[in-house]
Amino acid sequence: MPKPLVTDLSVGDKVATLFVIKQMALAPFKKKSGKYLTLTLGDRSGEIPARMWDNAEPAAAQVRAGQVIAVN
Repeated sequence: MPKPLVTDLSVGDKVATLFVIKQMALAPFKKKSGKYLTLTLGDRSGEIPARMWDNAEPAAAQVRAGQVIAVN
């Protein structure tokens, strides 16, 4: 089965594929302590925003822009 491209995705689709991190930043939660991770992920067809709510700070310490990551 071919890898789904960003341009093939619709809201609510479930994915299990690889994307490159284009941008990333930690942002504070508004109503609780801690931070979440905001990401811009991409492939050859385009970019898509993503958020990681749980364990964001340890994850952010392990990845960087330009790195390829598995997304589920």
